Amino acid sequence: MSNSFDRIIGRLDAISEKTPFPAMMRGEVNQRPRPRKFLPALLIAASVVALAMAIAGSKFALSVMMMTFVTTLIVQWFGPMRGKSANAPYDERERASYIKARLIGVSWALTLVVVGCMVRSLSGMLPPIWQPTEPTHWQLLYIFLISIAANVSMLALSWTMPAPVDDDE
Repeated sequence: MSNSFDRIIGRLDAISEKTPFPAMMRGEVNQRPRPRKFLPALLIAASVVALAMAIAGSKFALSVMMMTFVTTLIVQWFGPMRGKSANAPYDERERASYIKARLIGVSWALTLVVVGCMVRSLSGMLPPIWQPTEPTHWQLLYIFLISIAANVSMLALSWTMPAPVDDDE
């Protein structure tokens, strides 16, 4: 019984070693993975679609937005926004790029808030527009803004990061 159990565990270990996750947990993988520029853009588009679904009156808009937000957190953890370990802290250039990217993301989210407030204040002169009336609408809006800030930050950082250099060079 024990022998077959050890073989099963050994096979599962061999399968898991084919993925990058065990090496990442041991700290054997490069801390700066290649920038992925298309995923944050796709997540921004999914956030906008979820907001459009809410405006259209869909009951699934909050679910789509939550899936987009959770995917954003996962991409952020494994993408260029991942923090370095205590053994290898950021150098000055990396720290400045990281802070600049965060500021760009937050400024985009704040710009959306300001434009939304302006449109809402002019709603008496404009045709009827959507406005949040339920608590789920407000939840959708703040998750939308957090998702936009995080994804724009990832995009900004991935565009400012230099391409990875091979160890041979």
